[in-house]
Amino acid sequence: MLSCFTCLNCGRQNPLKGNSYTNKYCNNSCQQQHRSRSLVSEWKRNQDKVAWRQVPEYIKKYLIEQRGHRCESCGLFSWLGLEIFLTVHHKDHNTHNNEEHNLELICPNCRSQK
Repeated sequence: MLSCFTCLNCGRQNPLKGNSYTNKYCNNSCQQQHRSRSLVSEWKRNQDKVAWRQVPEYIKKYLIEQRGHRCESCGLFSWLGLEIFLTVHHKDHNTHNNEEHNLELICPNCRSQK
């Protein structure tokens, strides 16, 4: 019987491979998903202490998963049949206030008007 390890992200059983440090995730995608979830959890625990120059991509992806891929200002979700690009905007214009309720997903057109 082959020895197996359990992926830290998806929980799937996989046969052991290479060195012991490689036996944690099914693949790079599982590793990245696990890292993103860990970073989002850390941000949610410390929202009032986090300051960024730009909101990280993993937070943007999390907000899209939670709220849907739609501009929260005008409601637009596609343009000419393509999914629109969204940016993360600070409602109070304070880039040091990175609490979840202060972040909104908006399209470039709405961004230019704020």
